[in-house]
Amino acid sequence: MSQLSRYRLFVTFLTVPLLVIVFIAVLVANLIGGNEEAASSSTEPAPVSPTIALLAEDKEAPASPAPIPTASPTVAPTFTPSPTPVPPAPTATPIPSPQEYVVKASDSLSGIANAANLTSAELAEFNNIENPDSLKVGQKLLIPPEGTVIKVTRTSTPSVQAARATVVTQGGSRLNVRSAPSLEADIVKKLETGDFVDVTGETTQAEGILWYQTVPGTWVASSYIELP
Repeated sequence: MSQLSRYRLFVTFLTVPLLVIVFIAVLVANLIGGNEEAASSSTEPAPVSPTIALLAEDKEAPASPAPIPTASPTVAPTFTPSPTPVPPAPTATPIPSPQEYVVKASDSLSGIANAANLTSAELAEFNNIENPDSLKVGQKLLIPPEGTVIKVTRTSTPSVQAARATVVTQGGSRLNVRSAPSLEADIVKKLETGDFVDVTGETTQAEGILWYQTVPGTWVASSYIELP
């Protein structure tokens, strides 16, 4: 027998036992695996129905009540009051100032008062004049604004310049004693030539005529009387 034949025979005898060992090992493994599957299948619990499972769960752990929703506190809206408008301060009405008047040579207290729509007593009171005959040329008087209320507290008795001034008529006409120094004023009475009239120191110039005030407060034209 050659050397090659011997080698082949050796490999054949070596391979056959190995194959037998592998076959036995596979067979043993299959047997062991089948027993384990059977054992595992026999120990698995039977399936439980959903209803029984739910009842079991209810008995074991009671369901907690659903939480009651708590209402969030209502916050009342806040209103910011608008500022109260401040009324504008009243504008002070300017008070007119008294006017200044300078006494002239032909002026009298009554004439100045008549021109200012005042009485002699009111003008004297406003300027603190005690004697209406005390006016002097260049003297300054204050004429109150129109509508000024003057309360007369002093009494001034006009002095009699000529207690018995003689009435001198012209062309046989009589002297008209009037209520104001004007030819349109009411006639209080008429005087004849030779009559007497008491005049005061009050004079005024009106309508181009110089008028004298009489003691009762009436007026006569100076051209119809003669002073002593």
